[in-house]
Amino acid sequence: MRLNLIDLALLAGAGAVSWLAHDAFTAHGLFWIPLYVAGTFFLFCNVFRIGNRLEPVWYLTFATVSAWGLLHPEYYWLAVLAICEPLKLALVIYVIRHGDYHGLGYRWVRQLMR
Repeated sequence: MRLNLIDLALLAGAGAVSWLAHDAFTAHGLFWIPLYVAGTFFLFCNVFRIGNRLEPVWYLTFATVSAWGLLHPEYYWLAVLAICEPLKLALVIYVIRHGDYHGLGYRWVRQLMR
């Protein structure tokens, strides 16, 4: 896992944006969106390191689900959790099982894969 000041600044900035948006977007918890996206970015880039090739699959899906969810805010988080979270897990599993995985616990994973 990698962690540097830029990553911490990104996460802090997303947390600040979420906090500032709280009053405007309290109704359905939409103020969490910036922190959720930043957290996913952090997981993809620093923890599991899935790579630029697979990231757009999740981001485009998230953008599509978000566009629909903003029209139906009462179902926003249900849609995100039902569609984007399983996709996130599938991408992490795919990267671990295929290719040269170098994210969190890579030594342990490589020993298991032998």
